[in-house]
Amino acid sequence: MRKIVVFGSTGSIGKNVLACLEEQRSNLSIYGLCANKDIKTLYSQIKKFHPRCVCVRDEKKAKELKKNLPKKIKLFKGEKGLEEFVSLKSDISFMAISGISCLRPLIMNLSNTKRIALANKESMVVAGNFILKKAKKCNTEIIPLDSEINALFQLLKKEN
Repeated sequence: MRKIVVFGSTGSIGKNVLACLEEQRSNLSIYGLCANKDIKTLYSQIKKFHPRCVCVRDEKKAKELKKNLPKKIKLFKGEKGLEEFVSLKSDISFMAISGISCLRPLIMNLSNTKRIALANKESMVVAGNFILKKAKKCNTEIIPLDSEINALFQLLKKEN
């Protein structure tokens, strides 16, 4: 059973990732879900996928979610919670956080997962060479999820 963590699970890409993963549920476990502040969507995902842990970056929203969260689910909140959340070991991490705010969790997660499915081009534009070198050092495979990221990825790999 593969352990899956989805960062940005409540955004459009995160929702699509979970819809695809739902068809493969016999082979995998949605271990963790991470959202910025959309706790309504996150709560419905929790009820559907039963993760062991969730992370909400917005601390006020995390406190709201905690009121309804089953006690067996570990809640990480705020930036400090995000740092703890990215340190969870997983087989595959889906990075569907938009914009540059994906950079820090992506870099931190490289040493804690075997494979990262990346749906964020900004991180590769800003720090692509560094990310690829660290991924190689950590023996972590990065899989670009769309054509723009794939093109950037191929260019950066050729430079290295």
